[in-house]
Amino acid sequence: MCCNPALNTSPIRRDASVPRPPDALVATRNWPSALSIARLWTSPAANPGISQARVSAEIGLDKSALVPIIDLLEARGWVERTRSTSDRRRNHLSTTAAGEKELDALFAELAVTEAAGLAALSDEEREMVSSALDKVYHAYVRLARDG
Repeated sequence: MCCNPALNTSPIRRDASVPRPPDALVATRNWPSALSIARLWTSPAANPGISQARVSAEIGLDKSALVPIIDLLEARGWVERTRSTSDRRRNHLSTTAAGEKELDALFAELAVTEAAGLAALSDEEREMVSSALDKVYHAYVRLARDG
């Protein structure tokens, strides 16, 4: 896992279990961010066989913007698309062994980077940062939910 459980603020988790901000918070649904790409890539790792439509909904990126990213990940051999046997209009995504290996390397690098940043802070400062980031996140969620 890429995150320090004590701080628990990193937006990307290996298990892709962090809820994404509601759609109202997505600056544009047509220009993917690095976070969207990471969430797209981790979603099939955490949920093998997840549909492209479900990934689109979960990361808040329009389906038409999702396809080129999947194409890129598929070309690198990191994910694979399979046609649904029950609905030929749907594709399911799975992470390949090469994709899992690459994700492991990515999260190992993120863990080193995160540890270096956290090492520069005292326990009190880490708590302050964690508290501030939680407030910002919850303010965004409230704004999106309540309008």
